[in-house]
Amino acid sequence: VQALRRCGIMVDPQYIARGDFTFEAGSKAMQQLLDLPQPPTAVFCHSDVMALGALSQAKRQGLKVPEDLSIIGFDNIDLTQFCDPPLTTIAQPRYEIGREAMLLLLDQMQGQHVGSGSRLMDCELIIRGSTRALP
Repeated sequence: VQALRRCGIMVDPQYIARGDFTFEAGSKAMQQLLDLPQPPTAVFCHSDVMALGALSQAKRQGLKVPEDLSIIGFDNIDLTQFCDPPLTTIAQPRYEIGREAMLLLLDQMQGQHVGSGSRLMDCELIIRGSTRALP
């Protein structure tokens, strides 16, 4: 949401559904979004597990992914390439995240000041079958 706002894109709060990163939370959030007067045509989930729950709920409601609804996850867990359709996802640099965390921890242990805030790292969009361009 922050990235969208930084790009000048306004986010309607009704299209933000929160959950606890579980399959069930993804399913429940998807139903909440589908119940809106104008449901979304695309959904970005904060985790692949939630995206799999959203995908399952969309199918239970009779929607075809990606024809009726595009779904994107975040994590690139192994299961995403085997679901139907295979899930488009964002791959995180897990090794680099772990390495950076360890370096920050070592700096703290050595008494160095470690500033708070975010560390931006490159990620990779892996396009699979759960998304399509709008006509």
